[in-house]
Amino acid sequence: MSEPTAEVRITLRDVYTSVQGLRDDVQDMSEQVALLGQQQTTATASAEDHERRLRALEERTWSTPRLASVMSALATLLSIAGLAQSITHK
Repeated sequence: MSEPTAEVRITLRDVYTSVQGLRDDVQDMSEQVALLGQQQTTATASAEDHERRLRALEERTWSTPRLASVMSALATLLSIAGLAQSITHK
């Protein structure tokens, strides 16, 4: 039994056409990578801005409860001091 033989011819023109197609693909990818880099920079700046805004909001939101806690602690200390003073003067 003999095996059938099939000829395949690849010309220089075929190689050239394939290389040109690959070059075009690489250029397209390069442009896409550059665009993604710009989008990343924009997204990072936006995230940092959001973080600043959230921190400012949290600062405003928690300043009132902090003040109330300090006032409550101060009132407790003053009442304890008043109670201690009234006990010592009896």
